[in-house]
Order: sequence, then structure tokens, then C-alpha cells
Amino acid sequence: MAPISVAELKEHIAFLRAVHKSSHGDESLYADGKRLRAAVRAYLAWLAARAADAPFGGMTLVTCPPPLDIAWVWHVHRLAPREYARACAALGVFVAPAPGVGFAYDPAAPAASALELKEMEDSLVAAVGRHASFLWQVSGASYNHDALLSRAITRYEHFASLKASAKGGLAPPSDVDLAWHTHMLRG
Repeated sequence: MAPISVAELKEHIAFLRAVHKSSHGDESLYADGKRLRAAVRAYLAWLAARAADAPFGGMTLVTCPPPLDIAWVWHVHRLAPREYARACAALGVFVAPAPGVGFAYDPAAPAASALELKEMEDSLVAAVGRHASFLWQVSGASYNHDALLSRAITRYEHFASLKASAKGGLAPPSDVDLAWHTHMLRG
């Protein structure tokens, strides 16, 4: 996979800021509540619809960005690659973003209808909750600076080398985590 760029980090940050801007009070996209539950159900229906459009056992590329709520849940789901792969396997197809769709969303797209998959819904709601603090950490003004983002890429590359040879778990700082998430999620 090609190295990540500052432009990709900025695209990722812009997406996270859009999620943050649209989340307030009872309308939060990162606290368990009506809106997040509806977003997870809509995402599961959207994912199933993408899978239904693909050949069984194959892969489908998402070329049209989903609405923000669905894009956010998809974003978090793909940050748990094993769980995401299991969900795709259950659907019989791997759903991946096409180049340029990794952090895209369609602000005018209507949400999909609900699909009742309670266990996956609960798991995704919990995962979104775990990512709320990360979203807050990278929404600050310092993440607007190319120098910080360039250093984050370099630090991520070093972290990845350390992680590959480490015997125990390593936890990255937030700038490195942003680069790692960007690397995992870009289209």
C-alpha cells in the first residue's frame, strides 16, 4: 500500500470534524442513543444492500459515498478489521471503499431503512463510543498544520516498525493513531 499523505490526513480530519459538528445532545453520533442506534441500523441495511449488489463470494467497491451517519458507523466498523471481515463474510462479500471514497459522505443522501441485527448493532454502538474521545483529540486547531501532520506520518512509520517487532502491545499517541486510522481506512 502506498504511503499516506498530509492531504489524506486532512481529509480524515475533515470527516471527523463533520461527525463532531453534527453531533450534539440527543443527536449524538458517539453516545448510545436514538440517533446512533438509528445510524447503526441504517448502516447495517446499507451494508447488506451493497453486498446484495455484488457477486457472491466476491468484493464490491463503494463508489457513491453514503450519508454522514452511515459513513461514520462504516468508518468505525472498518477500524476493527477482524470484526468487519466477519460481518462481510456473513454477507458473502467484502465491501470496500473505492479510491477517494474512504472518508467521503453524501450530506444530501437519505438514510437507509432499518435492519434488525441486534448483536452487531450493540457491538457497533460500543465501538463508536470508544472512538468518541479520539474524535475529540484530533479536532483541535493544531491538526490543521501540515508540519504536525507530516511529523505524524513519520512517527506512524516508526511506530509501525516498532509494532511489528514488539512482543507486547503498544499504544500510539493520538497523532500516530490518526495516521494509522487514515492508512487503514482510505479508499
